[in-house]
Amino acid sequence: MDRINKFDSKENIDNKISEIGKPLFVDQLIYPILGIIESIFISKMSGLDKLAVQTIGDQIFGIFLNLFSFIPPILLPLISKVSEKDHKKDKSLIDLSFISIVISLIMGISVTFLVIANIKLILYSGILISNDKISDNIKENLESYIMIRFLSFPVCLYCGVLYTILKGNMNIDLLVKSNFICNLFYMISSPFLIKYYGLQGINLLCLFIEIIKSIVFSYNLYNIIGLQNLVRYFISLYMKPKLFLLRLGNKFYYYINNGIFIQIKNLVRKTTYMKINTKILSLDNNGKILGIHIMLCKLYELFYIFFKTLNSVSTVLIPKSINESKLNFEITKSRINFWINKFGLYQFSICLLNVIFIKLLHNPFFNNLFLNNKLVINTLNLLFGITDINSIVPFLETIGKTILFTNMNCYINGLVGFYEILLQSNNIYKIHSIISIIFSIIMFFIIPYYNNLQIVWVSSLLLSCLKFLVIKYYSKRFFD
Repeated sequence: MDRINKFDSKENIDNKISEIGKPLFVDQLIYPILGIIESIFISKMSGLDKLAVQTIGDQIFGIFLNLFSFIPPILLPLISKVSEKDHKKDKSLIDLSFISIVISLIMGISVTFLVIANIKLILYSGILISNDKISDNIKENLESYIMIRFLSFPVCLYCGVLYTILKGNMNIDLLVKSNFICNLFYMISSPFLIKYYGLQGINLLCLFIEIIKSIVFSYNLYNIIGLQNLVRYFISLYMKPKLFLLRLGNKFYYYINNGIFIQIKNLVRKTTYMKINTKILSLDNNGKILGIHIMLCKLYELFYIFFKTLNSVSTVLIPKSINESKLNFEITKSRINFWINKFGLYQFSICLLNVIFIKLLHNPFFNNLFLNNKLVINTLNLLFGITDINSIVPFLETIGKTILFTNMNCYINGLVGFYEILLQSNNIYKIHSIISIIFSIIMFFIIPYYNNLQIVWVSSLLLSCLKFLVIKYYSKRFFD
């Protein structure tokens, strides 16, 4: 892909956003769709209790993955700056890539052994899960699920670093195609594995796909670096191993020092979401309310695609524009902000139309037309298990209002994410993480007062709005 010119116009920046964003959008689109389909398969084939096991288990896995994935957000700006040069002749790209890979593998293997050895302590200490809030049936399946899930932990960290290196070198088409093929294989294979092997079949499939990705990404990084440069680099390591160990230690400290607050932020947020899920589960021990909440979370991911795509574009374009000129940085920042607001207003309008449509269902004519549609009835039964015709309209009205708040959460969090990327691209890592930690702690303390799904999403929206105002005010000190 073409590099940003020294002085780019708005049209050129928009073209660059579109060029990078389209493949990233396709890549982001598949994940929430997969999540929704997978949730339907698991709930229908294995039951809602197994869906709750998978959700809680994946969130615990996500907590550890977020905590130890502190390399990619720090590495991407460094790779973007290095890739502006002739990277096949630049030893810094090889050294930076290899050191980051070694650190990720050491951490991944160590964490996997520690988690598996202390699985009971992690699950039953009460820190991540409120044991009195979930049924014994869920507890029995959760331990074995997490043990198998963590076998893929080192490979996930390794793939995350490789993905960042390739993304920083603008190999976006390769990343999108690789992910699409792997996800297509996952979509086709998962129903059969769920049917015959249950949740563990999904775990083994995830491990297999991550291994395939790591092989593909490694091969393409090898092609970027070149055989001769790689041989020279390993010869230098053999000749001067102490210098390599010194660079390894320094880089590890650099990643920890700059990324620790980002990871603590992610850890606190994930832990808070875990507590929210267990609180919702306590409202209905059979898991039906949690199942609806999980589906709403999948819809949140679907709504968030545009914002996540634009923020992914930001991680590539913002560091490069900073290197070029202040004018490029200002234009790039304003154009990405413009598109975030535009997509946010579009989605909000669609959700408002959805609420209006649900209101029309109180009209006898629309009510009869809607309730006599077999496709609608079958879809609601498939997604939510709704079979009582008389309960459909009240149910949809509740879901419609909740989806409206869900979408508004996406919009505000998209803006928050963009300002966080602006700060990170300017080597400001700590302040936005501290702000997020504070608001996550506030949410943590209001969880006991939740008694329905709407309160969960409304409180989240209010806190997101406050967080946005705070982080925007702070960002003005640097960028306005």
